[in-house]
Amino acid sequence: MNKELEKQLQEKFPKQFRDLYGDMRETCMHWGCTNGGGWYGIIEQACSQIQEELDSHPEIDFKWRQIKEKFGQLVLNGSPGNERIYEIIKKYQQKSLEVCEICSTDEGNITTKGSWIRTLCDSCRANPKS
Repeated sequence: MNKELEKQLQEKFPKQFRDLYGDMRETCMHWGCTNGGGWYGIIEQACSQIQEELDSHPEIDFKWRQIKEKFGQLVLNGSPGNERIYEIIKKYQQKSLEVCEICSTDEGNITTKGSWIRTLCDSCRANPKS
């Protein structure tokens, strides 16, 4: 994901992204979100729902530890959370398997395959932009 999109997430959810670009000895968020920009919407939706939960439970000091792609799926690692937060994370990780990591479409043939496993639509698989 590019830095502009990461900064938008940080502006919308400053507490959740307080470690973005932090010291690499302390956080994997030093490298930002290491996934395609097509999943920005999924991450933003997850953050919005998590923020609602955090607003209801101010004692929870949740932050993102790592956001990345692995084996064609979005991986969202954050803590500390509660059962609801972890349900939200699981839901959006699963949703990433239905959305192109590059262009964000959820229409047509979305597949996870190839020598480098990625979740892409047919168009992006034929002409990957990133």
